[in-house]
Amino acid sequence: MEIRIVTDSDKEFVMSMDKHVDDTAYMNRVFTKSGYVIWEGSRRIGIMAYCVLWDNLPFLNFIFIKEEYRGKGFAGQAILCWEKEMKSQGYKMTLLSTQVDEGAQHFGVVNIIALMQRQAELRQS
Repeated sequence: MEIRIVTDSDKEFVMSMDKHVDDTAYMNRVFTKSGYVIWEGSRRIGIMAYCVLWDNLPFLNFIFIKEEYRGKGFAGQAILCWEKEMKSQGYKMTLLSTQVDEGAQHFGVVNIIALMQRQAELRQS
């Protein structure tokens, strides 16, 4: 599994997955490099997008995995890849949010030990 920044060639796939994105919003994701396609081998299996709040806090505001790939850990892996990318860009923290009716709302609770370890690592760096 890997995440790749969206390109012009991903437009049809991204727009089929995110019904809230119009042409302008899509081109903004390409230009700002704020959208990703999630790949498993040679298959596109999902998308994610983020924005930067207050000039210093990357906020993952959209992640979507094709139904047949859900429940296999791809979203969690994609989030960890994104967090690593944000850290490599110099950000100290990231933020994400889920709807209360989504199973992923407990992602942080399930991984609280990993979160605490990451916070300790960030304090040391």
